[in-house]
Amino acid sequence: MSAGKPFLIFECFVCNAASNFNGVTFFQVFGKMGSLCTEYQHIMPDGTPYGAQVVLYDPGTGKRQKNGWIHTALKSRLSKKGQASPEWLKNYEHAPKIPVSFGLHLLEESYGKPVAVVESAKTGVIMTAIQPKALWLAVGSLSNLNEQRLKEVKDFEIVLYPDLGGFERWIMKADTLRKKVLK
Repeated sequence: MSAGKPFLIFECFVCNAASNFNGVTFFQVFGKMGSLCTEYQHIMPDGTPYGAQVVLYDPGTGKRQKNGWIHTALKSRLSKKGQASPEWLKNYEHAPKIPVSFGLHLLEESYGKPVAVVESAKTGVIMTAIQPKALWLAVGSLSNLNEQRLKEVKDFEIVLYPDLGGFERWIMKADTLRKKVLK
């Protein structure tokens, strides 16, 4: 993702309009609605997939209609059909969960860039196209701005961009985080 070179944003972030995660397609999990979903894969800095957030957007407004995680949706669908979960899903459910910000896998190649933190993955993708001189990370919601989500970038310059109505809340969190994590 070097400056001045063209790149494909969706490949860079591993987000797809129709994809699969661990061999499971959106259509298998979401039925007919699967073809209208966007997948945002959350990947650890070492390249290990952590999970896949799936979001259904209204095609007219671009606003989120429904979202979830593919492993949760798959487990529910299999359970309703009376089918067993695949081994990878059983292993995933019992593994310790470490919150991973969307876009974190780009950390190594973004060394030296400031880190811009937003709420949604969609905003992170769009802003990467508009302002590629920063590493755009998405924490998922106003309440997900925390130590665990920022510990990998604590040595970087960090700028927060909350959604409308979240400024005051993130200002207070930033003060707390600055004392705990960003020393």
